[in-house]
Amino acid sequence: MGSSAVTPRQRAWPLWLLAGGGAAAVLAIHLPAFAHRLLDGDEAVYGSIAALVNQGGTLYGDGGVDNKPPGIFWTYAATFDLFGTYQMTAVHLVALVVVAATCVVLFLIGRSISSPRAGLLAATFYGLLTAMGNPRLLAANTELFMTLPLTAAFLLMLRRQWLWSGLLMVCCCRSACSCCRRAARAYGPRSVLAPAS
Repeated sequence: MGSSAVTPRQRAWPLWLLAGGGAAAVLAIHLPAFAHRLLDGDEAVYGSIAALVNQGGTLYGDGGVDNKPPGIFWTYAATFDLFGTYQMTAVHLVALVVVAATCVVLFLIGRSISSPRAGLLAATFYGLLTAMGNPRLLAANTELFMTLPLTAAFLLMLRRQWLWSGLLMVCCCRSACSCCRRAARAYGPRSVLAPAS
């Protein structure tokens, strides 16, 4: 009896097909962000302060006061400047692009550490979990914008590109990430080199 054994390699789905399925799932779960103008109260605060800044008002003055550092307001203000004031669909699109870029970086990290499939799994889980469980997770909040430069710096460290990784950590995490979220400072080089102030 000649039975031909099917090896796991022969049954494996092509990586491009899995990547397409993962991308479609991430896109589908993020689509509700485009059905609602505001997904979180923070978006209303960021949007109103960004509109005030675009009209010439000063940040942290002229009524533009919030406890967040300026990076998130600058992101909203730049988006409003390009697409129109209070254009929250554009803000949600920018957030989705940032999530997609972070997924790509996570894929590269997973591929570097383990395998392409591990990278695809990490990217897909990140893309899905940034929107699952609570509708407010779809909001264009500071966490989404700070994750991209942090993961990019980690990828550069894995590739032993110390200069570029360090520059990204110092430039992006110190200025952009810590401008978006104070918690990002815990991941930056300052926390390693000097005590917190």
